[in-house]
Amino acid sequence: MLTQVPFRTQSAETPRLPLVTPNPSCGGWDLTTYDACEFRCAYCITGVQGASTPRLPRDDVRTRLLEELRAVPRDARISLGALCDAYPTPEREHRVTRTALEVLVDHDRPFSIVTKSTLVMDDLDLLASYRSASVTVSLCSVDEARLRSVDPRAPTAAARLDVVRRLGAAGVKVAVSAAPWIPGVTDAEALIEHIGRDVPVWFAPLNVLAPQVFGSAYGRRFSQRDVNEAYVQAARRIGKRANVRWLRPVPLADPLASGALAASPVV
Repeated sequence: MLTQVPFRTQSAETPRLPLVTPNPSCGGWDLTTYDACEFRCAYCITGVQGASTPRLPRDDVRTRLLEELRAVPRDARISLGALCDAYPTPEREHRVTRTALEVLVDHDRPFSIVTKSTLVMDDLDLLASYRSASVTVSLCSVDEARLRSVDPRAPTAAARLDVVRRLGAAGVKVAVSAAPWIPGVTDAEALIEHIGRDVPVWFAPLNVLAPQVFGSAYGRRFSQRDVNEAYVQAARRIGKRANVRWLRPVPLADPLASGALAASPVV
């Protein structure tokens, strides 16, 4: 039996949390349906770890989202899960992400989903029938023990790879985000082999300088310079591959600006 997850009430002292916010780093918009992420990844750069609580009850999501979409250009791409995974365990019960997707589909809004969760498959009917949707599955390693050390509460690598295969087979535009690439955790060659040639995969190095990582016990294990150097070596060793993209290393000069990686590839 599922445990009832309470909603956070918004009093006069509590700011009204929006569902949709602009994302200047990528020129798009983020749609956030949960206030925190239960997966609690060691390398999290958004600082939203915690019990996943719906931002709004399901009945209110449609009304609020329609209201907020008025400020979003019609051709702007909307990303779900960029700040906080949109498919935590409570989604089985609350279906707030499902409701948001229904609104986007009904109003012909292009969107993408970033997730580690297998629950995205519950919305396959919407995704497979809508050509302006895409899904990126986040996976930094296919070594289950190493993956568990950094993604302790997220689904296994095998489960996520199965989601990639099933989405692709259903005709959904699917890709894999190997971000972050982590020394001693990410075997890029093995990851590429498991994903296959037909699915795009992109790599980005562990961002030790992100404020949420910089002050953490996990972040203090690494030097950003060392991470960058090892990352570039891995990229050059593997070389150019079809559907494989390596983003540039994290800038060392400005820690506060290092959350956004340059889009140009390393190789």
